[in-house]
Amino acid sequence: MHYKVGLRDPQTDKFNIPLWQQTVWTNDKGSFSIKLKSFNAYAFKENKLPNTGYKVVDREGILPLRQVQIDVWGQHPEYKDEKYRC
Repeated sequence: MHYKVGLRDPQTDKFNIPLWQQTVWTNDKGSFSIKLKSFNAYAFKENKLPNTGYKVVDREGILPLRQVQIDVWGQHPEYKDEKYRC
């Protein structure tokens, strides 16, 4: 699992967050192909914590985004090096 934080346009609700996707897992038993099983996107507001370098997010203010489109550029043979949508 990995994540990335980006900005969302408040008027259009659109956002673009490029994120590297791992397609192979390797351990002492060999290499294994892995596929994206699911993804989640959330909206939240963060505030600076006074007198510190930290930021905080109110748990109640974390909202799941329901209609998210993901564009993935695949290089796995199953995806034939074409763009596909989940």
